[in-house]
Amino acid sequence: MNATFLSMKNAVIEIVSYLFILLFFYTGVMKLTDHRNFYFVMDKSHLLYRFAAILAWVIPILELAIVACLVVPKWRRVGLYASFILMSVFTIYVAYNAFFLTHAERPCTCGGIIEQMNWQQHVVFNACFTGLALCAVLFNKKRAQAPDTGTANLSLS
Repeated sequence: MNATFLSMKNAVIEIVSYLFILLFFYTGVMKLTDHRNFYFVMDKSHLLYRFAAILAWVIPILELAIVACLVVPKWRRVGLYASFILMSVFTIYVAYNAFFLTHAERPCTCGGIIEQMNWQQHVVFNACFTGLALCAVLFNKKRAQAPDTGTANLSLS
């Protein structure tokens, strides 16, 4: 395989990993520092209210656990898969809220900059991050399946 292509795939994996580290660290910390409000808003959701007490802890802890996986190279693959799965679930939830609920029925559990988005923008944002996670998972999977040929074969000569 072309060394330049491998370098680009590795760069995509690294960039996507860092983007998710920033996103999930930011959102996880925001949800924990304002835990009471995060729980209160989740409790207003007609989909989540039954599970709000546990989800208010599980979601930010899961986000921070994914950050830890993405930071440790040995666990990065797990972190990328977890990022894709969590973003897929978030995207479905946000899309459901955006397209099937009235404005009054849409509690927003987001914080900071993301809270400033409208629901349609939030769907696009989540879909883009889900797509990035999928690309990184696929690139990482193909990288792991390729035989280890050492760095000597990666020269550009």
